[in-house]
Amino acid sequence: MIPRPRARPQSLLQAVTRPSLCLSSRICSSQPFPRSYHNLPELSNGKDAVFSKYGVPGFLSPAAYDETWTQYQTALCDYLNDETQGTTLESIHVKKLHEITAKQPSKAALYNHAAQAHHNHFFFNGLSAIPEPHPPNHTVQNCVQEWFEGMEHLRDEMVDTAMAMFGNGYVWLMADGKDGGLDKSALSILCTYNAGSPFAAAHARRQPLDGQTAGSFGNQSRHKILEHERSFDGTPILCLKVWEHQWMRDYGLAGKQVYVQNWWNRIDWDEVVARLVVVRPTEGQQSTTAPGAARNQRLVDRLTQPMSA
Repeated sequence: MIPRPRARPQSLLQAVTRPSLCLSSRICSSQPFPRSYHNLPELSNGKDAVFSKYGVPGFLSPAAYDETWTQYQTALCDYLNDETQGTTLESIHVKKLHEITAKQPSKAALYNHAAQAHHNHFFFNGLSAIPEPHPPNHTVQNCVQEWFEGMEHLRDEMVDTAMAMFGNGYVWLMADGKDGGLDKSALSILCTYNAGSPFAAAHARRQPLDGQTAGSFGNQSRHKILEHERSFDGTPILCLKVWEHQWMRDYGLAGKQVYVQNWWNRIDWDEVVARLVVVRPTEGQQSTTAPGAARNQRLVDRLTQPMSA
């Protein structure tokens, strides 16, 4: 009788080819565990305390928040630590990491996890923890009025774009600020599939254009942004996560539309304003030398803080 192997050949091969994921050698060794550079980051303005206890008010239950933020983000960070340990990439922030690996086909899996870690963090930071979120201020309303003819139209474009996406991804509100002052930033909508990136530095990973998607990519768009390259002429200031695991627990298999509509009522517009300020300093400032530059830099530092706590 042939004895049954203790492990499948695939498992044995993985242990040999990926020793960084095998913990037995570390446990038997006297060497300490290496430092983890990527850990579950804190959300802005102490939102973690509210979300962990109550969920995202009017949007996600505590269980859904725990699964899609705490557990999912931790798993992404664990993967990044395992894959980058002992390499020149181990201490690089996830935004820069996914931009670098976007140009390296052999690191596609690392890119996907780094991009997803960044996007998931960006999404949850854009949610409000207060019972009645503050409405968008005049700066945001003026920008939206110029480019979308009002907040209701922007909401409809974001919702329609999300509903037209067939598969997982994100819907982004982009600002480029090329036209002058803060109140003149050009706004557009961009959708990316799976772990696709909205950042120009990750252009190497750009995906084929989905011309059937409504909103800024389709014929229903007011601005008809049909070229993929043009859609990247900006910086994200808001995003909607359109992954099935995000709404399945609370809204069910067919609950996407209710999930998307509830998201609009939970946006942290103060966070959006902070991101918009970073895109374009107020008129008369010189980004690094004019008054207010230090505040802008602090906002930049917060938005690009390392994944480690």
